[in-house]
Amino acid sequence: MLEPALLEYIKNTLAQGFPKEQIRQELLNSGWQEADITAGFITAASQSAKPAPPVAAATTKPTDMEAPGQEPAPETIEEGFFSRHQKALIIILIALVALPVVAYGGFLLYQKFMVKSSDNSAANEAGNRPEDKATEDAALKTRDETRIKDVATIQTALENFYKTNKFYPKNLTDLKEMEKGAPSDPQTKEPYLYKALGEPAIHYSLSFVLEGRMGTLKPGLQVVSSEQRLPAELLKNQEAVIQGEVSPALSDKLLVTELDKTPFLPGEEVRINIQDKEAVPLKSAFLIIDKIELTDTAAPFEFSFTAPKNPGSYSVQIFAFDSDGAGYLQRATLIVK
Repeated sequence: MLEPALLEYIKNTLAQGFPKEQIRQELLNSGWQEADITAGFITAASQSAKPAPPVAAATTKPTDMEAPGQEPAPETIEEGFFSRHQKALIIILIALVALPVVAYGGFLLYQKFMVKSSDNSAANEAGNRPEDKATEDAALKTRDETRIKDVATIQTALENFYKTNKFYPKNLTDLKEMEKGAPSDPQTKEPYLYKALGEPAIHYSLSFVLEGRMGTLKPGLQVVSSEQRLPAELLKNQEAVIQGEVSPALSDKLLVTELDKTPFLPGEEVRINIQDKEAVPLKSAFLIIDKIELTDTAAPFEFSFTAPKNPGSYSVQIFAFDSDGAGYLQRATLIVK
């Protein structure tokens, strides 16, 4: 039987624009079976399809068409089975489509992935006041910080459960360590998607969605597991460095591409390479220029972006982080003429 959690996860991620293959791969990585995933996509597609409008039955035969302005002659129309039972068939069809939706409607996991974009649209209608956007950005960041904290807390509780029982629970509700129950997503109020793997379960996957960037973690679908803990403190430190709450000194351990030797044209492609001078074990890098934010989480670290349209001198900040969470900072200047 298709699990409601899997179906709603597929429906909502598809509705928010995530590629089908990305969703499939994330679910496979999380331990779901290929057959269940395929069935989920088929069911989601059938539930999103709308029934075609009924075709009105012809009231006259072609040979009996009257001339314009002439009153139609009364005749007896022989109704077919569909005509006689049209309303009943439509009601049955609607019921077949609606019942599964109603049954699974309570599990709307991550229904509002794009809260930021929708709220920005509302802000535009209200005049797009800067203070409104700043308030929403702060609320979004708070929600993402809560998600990071929640997932880290759940993973700690899962490990404690495993140490006692030598297996993981089938459901998060089995975590007695959490007296008030496992936390839920701060926006949707729905539980985070948890999947116990094995019988008894010796592995698990835990999925959640970030609305914005957190440290060098990109927005969108995130999956952690029994083999991959969420680096909550590392992300917190990265975010503090990126936001300027912690200001590391310029590091001579990082070599970045010099940009100020040759001016760039508006819209021209810019490439920046990052090299570690002393074999620093870098794990991720982050770049900020104007309103552009880019993340790279795999060596060799390289950024590519389009030069701003307006001429001027732009400061480029490059942050790099090692496996211990230490941050390194370098700057470059981009000149656009």
